Amino acid sequence: MKFSTGIFFLILLSICYVAESRNAFTQVKALLGNLKQSNVKDQRTADIRQKEEEKWCSKEIGKAVNLVAKRQADVDDLEKHIKWIIFTRQEARKDRAKRAARIKANVKLLNKFKRQRCDNNLLFVKQLREHMNAVAVMKLLRGDIIKFFNSKKAGQRGVFLEQFGEYIALLDEKHKQMFTELKTELTNYRPHELDRTEETRIKTRSDKSVNTQGNRLTAQGTRTSKQIGTGHIDNTRGALKKLATPEHEEISEYNKKTRTKILRMIDGLIKHLRESRRKLTRDEIHAAEDFAIFHNNLEQENEYLANKIKQITKEINNLTNQLNVAKSQLVKRKRLRDQAKLALKLLRKMCREKEEYFKKETRRRNDENKTIDFAMALFNKILTKLSARVRARASNINNGEKLTHEMTNRVVKNAGGEKEGLSNRVSSRNDVVF
Repeated sequence: MKFSTGIFFLILLSICYVAESRNAFTQVKALLGNLKQSNVKDQRTADIRQKEEEKWCSKEIGKAVNLVAKRQADVDDLEKHIKWIIFTRQEARKDRAKRAARIKANVKLLNKFKRQRCDNNLLFVKQLREHMNAVAVMKLLRGDIIKFFNSKKAGQRGVFLEQFGEYIALLDEKHKQMFTELKTELTNYRPHELDRTEETRIKTRSDKSVNTQGNRLTAQGTRTSKQIGTGHIDNTRGALKKLATPEHEEISEYNKKTRTKILRMIDGLIKHLRESRRKLTRDEIHAAEDFAIFHNNLEQENEYLANKIKQITKEINNLTNQLNVAKSQLVKRKRLRDQAKLALKLLRKMCREKEEYFKKETRRRNDENKTIDFAMALFNKILTKLSARVRARASNINNGEKLTHEMTNRVVKNAGGEKEGLSNRVSSRNDVVF
């Protein structure tokens, strides 16, 4: 067993001190006992302190673990928030781009419709002018017909009919047929070939008297069937037949009816053209109103989209600022998390070191106590081997007895032997100690 240097010197000094004081044994024994009791007390205190430190370490480590978890949760939450900000900003940018594209498309569409409206307006003016010209031609034709029937002088019927032919596209199918009938009537009618003063009656021969070659004359003997022709056609009748006059009808009455019929057709065409012009004007006004409404709605939509783009841009800027702040906060939160992790690591290391120190000191105290017990046993063994005579002398001297002449001579006489015995005893003790 290995002795500590302090205990060895303590035992050595105690042995040497035995010859000097009667209380040396008691004092040395008390010192060894005190040393052991001190170790026991220290161990008791260390045990209590270790339990408290274990409790404290457990509590503090728990707090540190919770703090690390909280710091990590803060980092995770902020990273999720940053991802949400980035995603929201991307969606806002897409929304803004779509709205900007919508405005651009609306402007393009509006410009297209504006060009169409210009073209339609020019077309409307053209059609309106054509209606007005067609009505003017019909009025001229009507005046010519009236003048013709009044004076029986050749007019400009053919010229007017040819002029109106340019505007026949303005008529619907019904009035196109009416114009064809009017043209046929004006072409076939020859009132100037009859004598105005003739009072005789003319008879109408039936259509059966007209041969298929068209070279026979009519009942009046004025025209052939070929000259009459079959140009007048409508949906309900076949080829127009020659205007028939009653067998006993007077020529003046026949002319009057013909005049009335022709003027009625001309008035019908004029009325149709005027109604068509009014409808054309109403349609143009309605189209203009619709375009104005469309234009207004499109402008309102673009204004709404522009305001929305401003709001989205403001939101994007706000999200960008939030993102910058969040990234800055993320750096701080990661630093706090790392500090919390380091603090936990150091705390665990400290607690491990405390536990290791406690175990080390416990082993030291136990070893010292064992050494003290062994030293006390060895000390008792050495003292037991001392001669009773030495102990008696020492005891007498310590008790204050005086040395007699006889005792002195005896000591002087036996000095050589005592010295030799002392040397042997010291050598024996040294062997035991070392």
